[in-house]
Amino acid sequence: FARRQFLQPLPEDLRDAFFAGYAHCPAATDLFAWLTPALLRRLEQQFVARPEALAAIHVWWGERDQVVSLKELAWTEQALNVHWPTQTFPHWGHYPMLDAPDEWVRALIDVLATPDAIPGPCRPQAE
Repeated sequence: FARRQFLQPLPEDLRDAFFAGYAHCPAATDLFAWLTPALLRRLEQQFVARPEALAAIHVWWGERDQVVSLKELAWTEQALNVHWPTQTFPHWGHYPMLDAPDEWVRALIDVLATPDAIPGPCRPQAE
């Protein structure tokens, strides 16, 4: 798994912590049982009925993601009849916070520092 999913070998302690997180998360195995095509079809129906729930989504995608391709995004947008602004990152894989942590943190800081970049109730509150 580590050789296929991470773009570069992780330090042993980080790799061990990553897998320990999955092993100790009681919902991890449930997630893959829960996230099925049937659930996705139900969600599609609900989102079509409530398009406002899909507003203000901005997608970040790692161009080197070997788990989920951009085709998945195109299929999702087609199923939901939406188009989201998408920013791709050439050095990111499926786990950018591990593969390119400095670049990932910089991108996150840039978004958080941009006024109105985060919609509605998710917007950070001024101190």
